[in-house]
Amino acid sequence: MLQEKKVPRGEYMTHGYRLVRDALAQIGDRHPSADDLYEYLLAKGEKIGRTTVYRQLERLVSEGIAAKINREGAVSCYTYALGSCSSHYHLLCTRCGNLTHLSCHNIEELCAHIKEEHGVSIDMARTVLYGLCAACSCAQRKDAT
Repeated sequence: MLQEKKVPRGEYMTHGYRLVRDALAQIGDRHPSADDLYEYLLAKGEKIGRTTVYRQLERLVSEGIAAKINREGAVSCYTYALGSCSSHYHLLCTRCGNLTHLSCHNIEELCAHIKEEHGVSIDMARTVLYGLCAACSCAQRKDAT
């Protein structure tokens, strides 16, 4: 079971909150949509409403426990932003919508540079890099000729 975090006054650690948080952590490196997560919980025999899943995901994002990845022309997906699941970065292809994991020390060096030189700490668990994947870059070059 995940370690409990201190809950701010006026907020409750509800059963639905625990279900959504734990399911997102269990899914790991996959990036489910809210509906995917809802279906996952139903398949496990959990009784939870779709609205509860959406509401708890937004709460997890606001608390920094989850990250929301907005994909143009597609539904948003989520990732658990704590522990081993947060040790990679995300690249989102602006052409095909493919979401790629990237583990790269150069990005960590860039974040360190930005912090040292510009005084800004980048939250890479919430940062998505946008561009063209290798396949779409190749296809774009072919289209241009």
